[in-house]
Amino acid sequence: MVRLLRYGTIFGSLKDRWRYLYKSDLYKRRLEAGPEPERFRSALINWNYDAELYACTHRFGEKLNIESLRNAMTDASFLKQIVKQRTEAGLAATDQTTLSFTHNEELAKQGKQIAEDFLQKALHYWYPKFPQEGIEAITKFLLSESTIADISSGLGFKTLIRCDV
Repeated sequence: MVRLLRYGTIFGSLKDRWRYLYKSDLYKRRLEAGPEPERFRSALINWNYDAELYACTHRFGEKLNIESLRNAMTDASFLKQIVKQRTEAGLAATDQTTLSFTHNEELAKQGKQIAEDFLQKALHYWYPKFPQEGIEAITKFLLSESTIADISSGLGFKTLIRCDV
């Protein structure tokens, strides 16, 4: 009987009203604060780039060399950023910095050429009556920056690509 009075209908409506007001206040504060800034996975304490690269090779079921994948994921702007940080910190930007990192400019050019050739030949094989202008337009669309960025984001490359932010 005591439990019925303590947790029953007497305090139920007051508790529900208090909970409603509290949650609505939290909701209003959240709307006023706005969206949280995007935090990259690499900003967390337990981030391990080598482990992420290893997981990436196994995600696709390919046997890739980790060093070549690291080079493919490193942009030239990342190297410039490292050299700039070293000079601002008072350290000499020696050859050791440039030797430990290499960028992907040459790999990107080769990869784009391979992808263009493959797409044009494959589309020509699958659709032999399709005009050449259409094949070039489809190839241009599939290799555009926005399409490649969308695909790479879906594959989890957003956290692996190292560039100047």
